[in-house]
Amino acid sequence: MPPRARRLAPEGTYFLLRFVSITTPSGVVGLPPGMKVTALAHRDTSFEVTDADNHVFQVTESEITNDIDLGVAAGRRDAALQSRIQNQIATDVRKYDEEQAKRWAEEEKAAKQRTPGKPRPQ
Repeated sequence: MPPRARRLAPEGTYFLLRFVSITTPSGVVGLPPGMKVTALAHRDTSFEVTDADNHVFQVTESEITNDIDLGVAAGRRDAALQSRIQNQIATDVRKYDEEQAKRWAEEEKAAKQRTPGKPRPQ
């Protein structure tokens, strides 16, 4: 089978291959794999880039690609990972809630058993 033709983004357009966190004046921003960035400058093995929100930050050549399909694949891998994490958290929360409900029911039952009944009128 002949090799697939690479689909390259326009000049200066890249996609993140891994999660990148940047510090801004208002806090930390996380940028997921597959996010489109635009190169502002290239220095040795790093690029100064910007995202859609105009955050300017540095990345290395190994953290970005101009191959559209690789960028899409990185985004899909991250989405699948985030989905697995979300499902695991939901499972853990359900298990915790079930354990808490069982414990509270047992404590309530024990409290009722300790409480003396009302005296009967004679």
